[in-house]
Amino acid sequence: MLRQAEAPDFYDYPPCPLRAVTVDGNTVILRWGDHKGHLSATWLRENTVGHGVDPVTREGIADPAELRRHRVTKLEVVDGDLEVRWDDGLTYRFPSGWLHSFVAGDQLTDAGLPDPIPWVTTAAPDHMEGERRTDLPTFVWPTTPSGTELLALLTQLMAFGAIRLTDGPVDHDALEGFVRRIAHLRDTNFGHVWDVVAKVDPDSTAYTGRSLVPHTDLPSRENPPGFQALHCVENSCVGGLNQISDALAIVGYLADHEPEIHDALTTLNWIFQSKGKDIDHRWRGPIVDVGSDGSLVIRGFSPVRAYPDMDPEDVDRSYDAIARFHELGADPAFQIESSFQPGDAVIFDNRRMLHARSAYDPTAGTRHLRGCYFELDDVRSTMRVLTRTLRR
Repeated sequence: MLRQAEAPDFYDYPPCPLRAVTVDGNTVILRWGDHKGHLSATWLRENTVGHGVDPVTREGIADPAELRRHRVTKLEVVDGDLEVRWDDGLTYRFPSGWLHSFVAGDQLTDAGLPDPIPWVTTAAPDHMEGERRTDLPTFVWPTTPSGTELLALLTQLMAFGAIRLTDGPVDHDALEGFVRRIAHLRDTNFGHVWDVVAKVDPDSTAYTGRSLVPHTDLPSRENPPGFQALHCVENSCVGGLNQISDALAIVGYLADHEPEIHDALTTLNWIFQSKGKDIDHRWRGPIVDVGSDGSLVIRGFSPVRAYPDMDPEDVDRSYDAIARFHELGADPAFQIESSFQPGDAVIFDNRRMLHARSAYDPTAGTRHLRGCYFELDDVRSTMRVLTRTLRR
């Protein structure tokens, strides 16, 4: 039975007609003009809609033990698509555009998403690399954003790691409503949405009028929150300025100009611990945690950096590196500073951006922010779906 060309996902792929196809063992070799690709025949069978893929959910339904029992008996190009026949009679026609998307790398994790752009301020000297900025990418708060508006906003957020919203509402539910258009809120010991105000009996330095050094939130978690949003609903205080710096640019600068500092930040481990009457979260890692794909998780919050998990002779070296890292995080060459007006919000990559706050006097007015966390996975998913929808 022949199944017509159908992609095993929810995308529409423009045709990219094949020129020729051959098989070498269990590998199918596809040719388009001056380039070719290699795909497993077993993997192709697994992606047959109606046999290996559910036609409604587009999730795999093939039995892995059954897949390897069958071999290709016939291959040919039909109307530019690939038609494959297996020894049990299953015949399937695969869309040429879908096949080409794998050869072209369009199915990779970051395909179609903006590359991160390290940035510094206009005060940075020439030897500090990064796009020069005087402010974060800024948007008027869109109360009912279209898909195009939301995609533009998220594109800047992914590229630069932080954006500002202005002229927004001041009601307490506005932040949650906006973020839920982008992602699911991440619950933590602070709740889904939390208030940043000075408290009489604070369980975090954020709930005081103290200045906060450049940091990232919740490094004591295995996976710190991907993004954080802060919304100002009231502010009559002097001070309490919002400060943001791009750790991606700082780490790049250290790698190029101060390699000993960079080495200490990326190789020497600390135990991070969130201490509270009802909580005790702990995780081990370096200050700059570099993933296998080169992505960064900055673990930079001194109040929860509990103790050094390293050789004693490395401790002083680690402290020196941490001091230099935070010195650069507060340097005008890297840090953008802005005030919070009621209706303003800032959204930033919590694993990349160092955020800080200048001190303020909580007895001389009211400063009330609402905050929440959400994940990078959801932002990427939303961007892919918006892109797919807008192309139709």
